[in-house]
Amino acid sequence: MVSAGVRGGVAGVAFAPRRSFFAMTSSLFARLLVIVTARPRRVWRPTAVSLRVLVTAVGVATTGACEDSPIDPLGGVIAGETGAGALALAVSLPSPAHEVWDASDPAVSSTIQEWLDSWSLDVRSGRDVRERLYPTLARARAEHRGDEGLVADLDALATAVQTAERLALPDFPISLRAGIDSAAGESELAAAAHAEGRPTGALEHVLRGSDRLREVGPEAVARSAVAEVEGLFRRISDSDPYSEQDVERISRLVRGSRQALQERDWTLAIRRAYYGKGLLTRRP
Repeated sequence: MVSAGVRGGVAGVAFAPRRSFFAMTSSLFARLLVIVTARPRRVWRPTAVSLRVLVTAVGVATTGACEDSPIDPLGGVIAGETGAGALALAVSLPSPAHEVWDASDPAVSSTIQEWLDSWSLDVRSGRDVRERLYPTLARARAEHRGDEGLVADLDALATAVQTAERLALPDFPISLRAGIDSAAGESELAAAAHAEGRPTGALEHVLRGSDRLREVGPEAVARSAVAEVEGLFRRISDSDPYSEQDVERISRLVRGSRQALQERDWTLAIRRAYYGKGLLTRRP
């Protein structure tokens, strides 16, 4: 599943978490809620590019010995109790892969593919890749869509930010608050650049702001959480004060988080990674 993503994953094992009544009826809510996610389709079609930025997903996950914990499908946050939850938004975001591009420009095609591939990485690594792509993506998008398209992009980002801000409660996870604030700042900069007659600059901010919201979406958060806990687990040494039972329990959570990631169960992946990290960072 991950070709350019996190390396050195731990082998997975099958888990069969219990599902609550809420989870069994999640298909009803799936039509009402879409999750802002960054994982696109892997196949590049220069004349018919598609990105699955909105994935229907409502469910309940269990972690380790934890009981089922229902999630309000309209609450806006999944796995929020972990402190590293992900943001669910019933909106669409501007994307470089939403358009049909001119296949005669291989530089643009290659850049879009790099953008698509960057979402297989953890958030920090993916952001580094995307940052150098925005000028090319913005220039091509400005030429392709014109001012009318730019205005639509500005409105779409502003709407997404406003929706996210309405969901932000006092106990909102810090990481999500930071992502929303960053997107809001980019939205303001984009509007200012447009007012100054700088369409390419405006679109750079639009694309960056949209990606800041994607970065706190379920898949991006899950990938980063799993990569982090796998890295911590690999660094365990014989001198660390863990019992055999502790190591086995941590190993199950780490393998389980990777398995959940492979099954695209972002909530379960985040939770298992969170509890595994908690055991790894706690010293007896």
